Amino acid sequence: MKHRNVMILAMVTFAFGELLMAFKNIPLLFIGNVIALVAMGAAFSIAFVMIADTVEYSRSELHIDEPGILSAVPMVGAKLGMGLAGLISGWLLSWGGFNAAAKVQGAKAVTAIATNFIWVPVVLALVIGGILYLWYQLDESKIASAKAAKEAEKKLSEEDA
Repeated sequence: MKHRNVMILAMVTFAFGELLMAFKNIPLLFIGNVIALVAMGAAFSIAFVMIADTVEYSRSELHIDEPGILSAVPMVGAKLGMGLAGLISGWLLSWGGFNAAAKVQGAKAVTAIATNFIWVPVVLALVIGGILYLWYQLDESKIASAKAAKEAEKKLSEEDA
């Protein structure tokens, strides 16, 4: 399977696991959580491989030989995304009137919790999968052919010298 397809499958599987948690059934809550966490493990793992793919493609096709910056930029984006997600999550829970000290949450707080921990992740996972499907066209064969072409070009230049 191509790396992109593994990521899309992980996002769809994650969304499925999250949706199982919406049924307010304890066994489905646990099953959905396990499915979602396994899918996220796959997504996080393949993300690093995809970063390496873009670094290699940039090196061979675009002649940008800066692996450090090319690897660091996605991590900065991830950190910014985590901060923004925390901010939005806090706002959403605040809007719902969530009170951590309360033994029972109000209806609006329960809606905010469900939105925050089920519906927003489902939507984001499906949007990410859609973006990858539509616009991420880099695959292993392109990287391998670009690498082979660069090696052949290097070999020819060595023979000419």
